[in-house]
Amino acid sequence: QNTNRFVLMERAEVDQLIDEKAFEAVAAGGDISDRLREFEGADYLIHGELTNFYLDDKKSNVTYLDRTETTVNRVADGVFRIADVHSGRMLSAEKVSIREKVDDYEDANQIVGDLIDGFTTRAVAAIVSRLYPIKVLAMGQDGILYLNRGADGNVAEGDRFNLMRPGEEMIDPDTGRSFGRAETDVGLIEVVDVEATRARARIVSGGDARTGDVLRTAERAPPPAPPAVMQPAW
Repeated sequence: QNTNRFVLMERAEVDQLIDEKAFEAVAAGGDISDRLREFEGADYLIHGELTNFYLDDKKSNVTYLDRTETTVNRVADGVFRIADVHSGRMLSAEKVSIREKVDDYEDANQIVGDLIDGFTTRAVAAIVSRLYPIKVLAMGQDGILYLNRGADGNVAEGDRFNLMRPGEEMIDPDTGRSFGRAETDVGLIEVVDVEATRARARIVSGGDARTGDVLRTAERAPPPAPPAVMQPAW
């Protein structure tokens, strides 16, 4: 809702509609995928499933200190699927996973709350990116690129993206199905500043950026090597 890119239906309304469509499909001896196309006013149906959600704590004895140390990891796994209501076709089936070590285990409720927030943030970012890819909004005179996604798309300072130029749409000659557009790699950029709904990036290599260019995730820049420490020879 906060991305301002969607008008959302409440889950209760969607469940009721699905039950009705499933009943109609069974009664008519048809397929529910055909009935999904009848959702008026909706473009996509998103179904999510949480497969794992737990805290994993392990205790170990600390040698020579006569005490026990507890290590806690929080784990969350889920799968979401995006269906195109108009065609009945599944657009995406992707997994979101979190494996994080917990440094402070004093408040279990806070840890669980942070895990929920982290999981939903990543899931929403993946959904938005699938339906609305990150693109170049504009180029500043100082060479800085403005992007149409910020914290709302889980973009972080230091993230690197391949800059891709959309080309001709690829259509299967046998089925007429679209496989998206061919893309040409035109450069590499790195995010330097992140706001709520947009971000700024600098060009690392290439440079022929244009409004509408699509960003695909690349590897983050490696951290700088630690300074060499001189060791005594004795």
